[in-house]
Amino acid sequence: MSFLRFALLSLLSLAASCGGARPVRDERPNVVLVTLDTTRFDRVIGTERAARLAPNLTAFATECRSFTQARSVGSLTLPAHASMMTGLYPPRHGARANGPQVLPPAADTLAELASQAGYATAGFVGSLALDRAYGIAQGFEHWDQPARGTDRVVGEISERTGREVAESATRWISSRPAADTRPLFLWAHFFDPHAPYAPPKQFLERAGGDPYDGEIAALDAAFGALLAGLRTQGVLEDAVVLIVADHGESLGEHGEATHGLFVYDATLHVPFLLRDPGGDRAGTVDETLVSVVDVLPTLLHAMEIGLPDGIDGACLYRHAAPTERRLYCESLEGWRLYGWSPLFAVVDARGKYVHSSAPEFYDLARDPSEVNDLYAPFDDSFDVSDHERELRRIAALPALSFAPSVEVDEARRRELEALGYTTSGHEADAFPAPGSTEDGPSPAASIAEAQAVEDALAWFVRGRFDEAAERFAEILAANPLNRTAADRLIEIRMAREEWEAAMVLLRKRAALPPETIALHRDLARCLTALGRADEAEPHVRRSLELFIAYHERRGEQEEAARYRRILADAPH
Repeated sequence: MSFLRFALLSLLSLAASCGGARPVRDERPNVVLVTLDTTRFDRVIGTERAARLAPNLTAFATECRSFTQARSVGSLTLPAHASMMTGLYPPRHGARANGPQVLPPAADTLAELASQAGYATAGFVGSLALDRAYGIAQGFEHWDQPARGTDRVVGEISERTGREVAESATRWISSRPAADTRPLFLWAHFFDPHAPYAPPKQFLERAGGDPYDGEIAALDAAFGALLAGLRTQGVLEDAVVLIVADHGESLGEHGEATHGLFVYDATLHVPFLLRDPGGDRAGTVDETLVSVVDVLPTLLHAMEIGLPDGIDGACLYRHAAPTERRLYCESLEGWRLYGWSPLFAVVDARGKYVHSSAPEFYDLARDPSEVNDLYAPFDDSFDVSDHERELRRIAALPALSFAPSVEVDEARRRELEALGYTTSGHEADAFPAPGSTEDGPSPAASIAEAQAVEDALAWFVRGRFDEAAERFAEILAANPLNRTAADRLIEIRMAREEWEAAMVLLRKRAALPPETIALHRDLARCLTALGRADEAEPHVRRSLELFIAYHERRGEQEEAARYRRILADAPH
């Protein structure tokens, strides 16, 4: 903001507070960001099915510029939203998984920059996958999320419906003091389409009995309620509105039931609608490649706020999208949970290059379902050097200071696992850099293993530990790198005080990254139970060292000092 404009706004504010003068409203537009969790592009944009399921979004799209080639940075809730809020790709902002890592305080988020520039900021989210503990609430003066364990529960997930999110946002707007004349930046996050699917009967009927489509219909109704509330409260008329999904849903494509494991367009191709209150390009379709990292620069420009240096996103508000562009995407869940090769993807006008232990390439224009892999490593005419160079470029970019794993209490851990997310203690090792090649199994060839893990976990959750242990052992025999199977089998062996069997598994698990506090804690416990306390001592010390590093990196010096004293007093 220029000095002249800042001075003028300050004088107007001062005048409003003196002599009973009426408050003067800041003339910058209100800004509304609506994020649709787990929402496939083809369910809300451009098809007869979309028009039937999502009439409110379909109607609103006529007021918007619709970007039909938008991609997410991955198919997990926290990393995608962190990219929206920072304009950075996940390797740079550091929140590359749900739960184990957080968006660090060093981030300059969209809400922080808006607040510093005089906007009132409020966030309303539908799931604890976006719990404020994960750093996503930075900069929001008002933050509204599900209360743990008290809102609607589907399966074991604390969430709330999109309708409840819309009602909370509308109530907050109506409660704002008349003297608060600041423009508004409001974020509403609708979680309805996330598995498990349990739409109300009326929406299930509209969807012809399809539960996922029924959740899309419920989401659309919630969006309609939010629009009505914004209109009634006088927010919508001059508002810039951006609607975008964090990721889609596979629904069985490529063998994946939900999302998280792949970088195919079933989960990366997302709706992206931008509404300019001045009517710029309303009702038009833009087929230029855009990304969720474009959210921050687009909305900052609409707020008349200068853009931070070095971001990955591009401004789309009253600007043409860049035509020569490569977009970055990643999936590390298979690597983190099952020991598979990490996945990195680059999308450009040619198509999509997928980098892994078994690279792939797809011509998206001719093969949007990505069923014909064109990668030919021994064909000199097939060149992906530009895509590989782009991965190396992103890997070399500066990243925010590393945020260690957030401490997740047992109730939160169960909720995240019910969502399909798992945590493994305080992870000390960095995630793989873009373009790195590891020897793990190819995710595309290993999807049956993921289903086997899900089946074993179902036995585990139901307390059928004999069946679960047998299945986890079979999985580990086929893939010794599978961390999820190893951790659960260790848990079963220790609960049964089968210390020798647990020790065999723990020694093998210790050879797999990441190094965790839980690993050293369990090694110490097993060795102590076996009467080998001297061997347990180094693991106790290492767990304390990791605790110290964890709290120091979070700036929690008192906690770090407490563990440092414990370490100093520990016998040698």
